[in-house]
Amino acid sequence: MEKRKKTGDLDDFLNRYLKDPMDAAAYLNDALSDEDPKIFLSALKDVAKAQEGGLSRVCEQAHLSRESLYNTLKKAGPRFENFKALIEALGLRIHIELPQKTKPGRKKKRKSATATV
Repeated sequence: MEKRKKTGDLDDFLNRYLKDPMDAAAYLNDALSDEDPKIFLSALKDVAKAQEGGLSRVCEQAHLSRESLYNTLKKAGPRFENFKALIEALGLRIHIELPQKTKPGRKKKRKSATATV
């Protein structure tokens, strides 16, 4: 009986799954919700690897050397410019939004500014 590498099967599945932009975005959003930033960087690397042409093509599209890409994805954390270039090269964009739930009665009313002449 032949033994199959379980991580190979997982890697193949992940690569097929992450080729779809919607699935890739959901995967990254899930990783972004984790408290450990290394999880997001690892997920970003998974998405980059899964793209047509792999990491080499992503480097080319992001105008980053392979070394810069690996430094961007290291646990030390990326420089923002490299991070943004990588996200854009993957055909994604960064989006900031408020949490779904807000505590009742905690909204502050904004005062309008008035000028006096």
